[in-house]
Parts: sequence; structure tokens; C-alpha cells
Amino acid sequence: MIPTQTACFECYMKIVPQQTTYPLCTLASTPRLPEHCIEWAHVLEWPRLYPDTKFDADSPEHVQTMYQLSLKRAEEYGIEGVTKSKTLGVVKNIIPAIASTNAIISAACCNEAFKFVTCCNPLLDDSMYYNGEAGVLASSDPYRKVDDCEVCGNLPREFEIEESLTLIQFVELVKQEFSLESPNFFTGEGDIYNFKKSDEFKEKENLLVTKLLPFEMDYCKLQVVVVDPSRKSSLKLNLKLK
Repeated sequence: MIPTQTACFECYMKIVPQQTTYPLCTLASTPRLPEHCIEWAHVLEWPRLYPDTKFDADSPEHVQTMYQLSLKRAEEYGIEGVTKSKTLGVVKNIIPAIASTNAIISAACCNEAFKFVTCCNPLLDDSMYYNGEAGVLASSDPYRKVDDCEVCGNLPREFEIEESLTLIQFVELVKQEFSLESPNFFTGEGDIYNFKKSDEFKEKENLLVTKLLPFEMDYCKLQVVVVDPSRKSSLKLNLKLK
């Protein structure tokens, strides 16, 4: 990953699977899976039996006790599949991994690091998928940036305006262009306009933007920052006259 040039982790957070959770009513009355029994022991039974002891997933004694509670629950409902390793995996939210898979990933990372240092070959400009179920298959997909990413997409943007544009026209234009709700416009020297306190800026609404902000060679010398409740991060604009 190269900052501002390639996709970042935030670009693809939406495709990361969410942590699995189970309704308490299912755990308490109608368990159907081994995971239900383990979560019942973890969430309900352990606090009832050991109210003064916090469960420690790194303690072999605690894990063994949790396994026995889960196994007993599973036997009551005729559920198979509760093992000590599964118990540990559920309570620690562990994703099963295979040593050979980890070795392949490590080798791929070392290979990319070697290419980066020596420039002997082009870098991997996408994501690689390895499938070793039937032979060896390594496919790749482009790892593209998300244009509106709140992390790597939050770079200053050039925003062209007419020289005759007034302040209220400018703020309405930006609000519409970026689908904002009640933005606050400011520079390093102070506020320009705030929709929540619009009465305080009534006198400036019809003034030209070029009169309120310093321009030189068709470019504004100050960067305009816009903050809005609809965005996780601020919007940075470099104004340019058309």
C-alpha cells in the first residue's frame, strides 16, 4: 500500500465479514448449533456460576471449564461437534488457519518486498487469491481505490468557481455538489460560513468570494475546509477561478 496512491484498508472495510453474534433467546432456550452451546456457556452460564471471576481465554483452566459447560449443554440437546478447539475458537473469535497457508502468504509478502527493494520486477498492483484445494491456482483482482474513501480519498480537491460568485452562492454550490447537510466553511484564519449560525453571516452572504478570500494568479491563497455531519472527515477545497 502506498498512501494516497493505492487503495487503503478503509476502502474495502465493507467487504470484511462482521463478527458473528447469536440472539440470547436462542442461546437460552433453543440451541441448534455447537456454537450456540459455547456462547451460552460464555455469555450466560459462566457469569452465573462465577460472578466474581472474569473469563480468561488465555487460561487453560478457564478454557477447560468452559469446554465442559458447553459439552454438557450440547449433550442435553443432542448436539454434536463441541470440542475444546472449537470452544477456544468461538470464545476468542479465532479464524481457523493452516500453517501452509500462512507460509504461502509470508512467501508472497517476502517476494513483494524483494521486488520493492531491488526493482527487479513490477510490483503486484492488485490483490492475490490462492486456492490450493485442487492443484495450485493463484488469481488476482485489481485493488482499486474508492474515490470517496474517508481516509485515502480525503485529499485537497481543486474546485473551480466563477469570479462573480457570491458567498451564499458558493456555499449552496458546495452543499449541492457534495450532498452536504449543514456544513461549516472555514480557513486557517477563521469561519467563512456556518449553516447552523447563518444569521451571523447575513451581512456577508452577498459579498463576492474573491473579496472575502485572498486570490493570486486565479488561485485562492487559503485552503477552504468544510465540515459536515454527513461526512466522517473534512472536505478540503483549493479554489480556482474559471
